[in-house]
Amino acid sequence: MKTQPSGYPRFSGLSLSSRISGYRSAGANSRVCCEMHIRKRLLVCLIPLLFVATTSFAVNTEGVTFKSADGKLSVWLPKMPQASEQVIPSQTGGPYKRVTYSVESAAYLFLAGILYFRDDLSTTGDESSYLDTMLGSIKAGFGEQFAVDKEGGVVDLKLPGSNLKGRQLQGTIRGQKMVLRAYVGKHSIYMLQAGFPVNSAAAATTARRFLESIVVTD
Repeated sequence: MKTQPSGYPRFSGLSLSSRISGYRSAGANSRVCCEMHIRKRLLVCLIPLLFVATTSFAVNTEGVTFKSADGKLSVWLPKMPQASEQVIPSQTGGPYKRVTYSVESAAYLFLAGILYFRDDLSTTGDESSYLDTMLGSIKAGFGEQFAVDKEGGVVDLKLPGSNLKGRQLQGTIRGQKMVLRAYVGKHSIYMLQAGFPVNSAAAATTARRFLESIVVTD
């Protein structure tokens, strides 16, 4: 698969899952050290975001309906995404593999992905617990610069047309809107991330189409 493009910062657990997985099963000191490392990494990744130009953004009314390699995740994207896959050292209660599909330009980032948990190492509730830990670390990593849209920053979600439930983290940092949605499935977490300028109605419209197009066969 192609290497995931760099540039526009990613604040989703798709890029943090291996570190979180590690401290979930470690002691208190290890957990604190890993959380500090995650926060430092997030702040470093934010630097390019502050220089993203709020250029004109044309709505792509065509795009593509993309389906993941395993057929479980379907989503609309402005164009064919670049794919990336990473195997994560197995941890009880944590994922063993991360797959992402991303589309980006100078003005936006759309990213879809799946975190896979092993049947023999996961028990009911591990995925939800992992997601809560991940979102808490992401929010803490952005610090006071990240203005959340809702009190607490995280709201509950239910995927239309399915029984899947999840969470959304949404906010603004230096004129950029960041939205992360994650749905918990059977031994999987399905995630979408969108980043775009807050002053671009066209970008917001396209991001909304992307976020609301997700279909999961779990």
